Amino acid sequence: MGWERIANVSEVSEGAGQAFEVGSRTIAVFRVAGKFYAIDDQCPHMGASLASGYLEECTVACPWRSEEHTSELQSPCNLVCRL
Repeated sequence: MGWERIANVSEVSEGAGQAFEVGSRTIAVFRVAGKFYAIDDQCPHMGASLASGYLEECTVACPWRSEEHTSELQSPCNLVCRL
């Protein structure tokens, strides 16, 4: 799969996430220290939107479970979960 443009840079605020539809998937895009990271928007445990989660540096906490479930943003776009 190649690159696909999904948004303008200005659509994702620094220190925040935004969900975008890409084909049949929803992708959460985060802007951290001027860099952009994209992960699957759905929390693998409860299905919440990770774009709505709590972002601290490169860690996103599920908005439904707070610190009980976190996902780390890494480059390239990998998702690492800690339960």
